[in-house]
Amino acid sequence: MAPSKQLKITDLKRSAKKDRFKQMQDGDESMVNSPSSEGLAEIDLAPLSPKDAPVTNKSLHLMLQDLKPSLREDYRQITMDLWKDIGDIGSQTSHLETKAEELCMEHNEVADRLQQLEEDHHTLKHKLADMENRSQRNNARFHGITDCPPRRLTAIH
Repeated sequence: MAPSKQLKITDLKRSAKKDRFKQMQDGDESMVNSPSSEGLAEIDLAPLSPKDAPVTNKSLHLMLQDLKPSLREDYRQITMDLWKDIGDIGSQTSHLETKAEELCMEHNEVADRLQQLEEDHHTLKHKLADMENRSQRNNARFHGITDCPPRRLTAIH
C-alpha cells in the first residue's frame, strides 16, 4: 500500500516553508516585503495544513509516481471484482433462463390441458342435453288443463 496522501502533502508544505525561511535569511526582498512574511515565525511553529502547500509540476509528478502502484493495485482489484460480478450475473441469468423455459413448457402443458377440458365440457354438455330430450319424449305433458277430483258417474237408465 502506498503512503497516505496526507503525509506527502505535509512533507511538501514543510519543505516549502523551509525554502521560504531560507530565502528570508538570505535577504530575498520579495519574501521580506510580502504580507505573509510578518507572521512567518508563527507559521513555522504551527502545524502545516494541506491547503498551504505550494503545488508544482515536479511535486505533482512525484505524488503521482508515489500513487501509481496503489492506483494499479486498486484498478486490478476493481477489475477483478467487476469480472466476478459479471460472472455471477451471467450464472444468475442462465439460471433464470432455465427456469423461464421450464415455466413456459409447464404453461403450454396447462394451456393444452385446459383446451382439452373445454372440449370435453362442451361434448358432455351436448350429451346431457340430448339425454334429457330423449328421456322427456315418453312423458306426456298437458298445458292448460286443471286437475280436479274425480266425479262420480251416475248410470243412466
